[in-house]
Amino acid sequence: KYFSRWAWRAPNSSRAAFVLANQRGHGKTVQLGVAAQLMSLYDDKPVLALLPKTLMQQWQTELWDLLDVPSARWDGRQWIDEQGLEHPASSRNPLLECPRRIGLVSQGLVVHGSAQIEALLGIDWSCVIVDEAHRARRSKLPKEDERGPRINKPETEANRLYAFLYKLAPKTRSTILGTATPVKLAPIEAWD
Repeated sequence: KYFSRWAWRAPNSSRAAFVLANQRGHGKTVQLGVAAQLMSLYDDKPVLALLPKTLMQQWQTELWDLLDVPSARWDGRQWIDEQGLEHPASSRNPLLECPRRIGLVSQGLVVHGSAQIEALLGIDWSCVIVDEAHRARRSKLPKEDERGPRINKPETEANRLYAFLYKLAPKTRSTILGTATPVKLAPIEAWD
């Protein structure tokens, strides 16, 4: 409750970014889902969840079964809502036709450089949620000098997911990054 309330209230004054990092099985999806639900109910802008493809069905099931939160997931050709109903694309920008306030989109579209994903940069979002956020990283780390690591330009030295999030950040009131995977991070990666 604490995290969801905090994430929901903080962007009222300015843009906000959060990292929710805890161990697997401690309810991260539920916490992120509650935050998404609150933001979708109290803001007229949609919520985007960028997820690994392998987690999209799980996310949609947990949102619906545990929280009664409707959502739609993009399967690459069409939107599929929480009831399993298909919503075929009818325009040149099908990612903009999400039939629910919360849209679940695979990070793979970003990682593989799909042209469809660029349409998401044209929307103002209430919230962007990124699960398995540790996948968004620099493609090369800056060199260290006597003052420590140098912070270079993330938009040019990032992997595709990180670069996309960097461009998407100004288009959202809040960004929530979730991760449970322990990885060895350089300090600059944690900052990113």
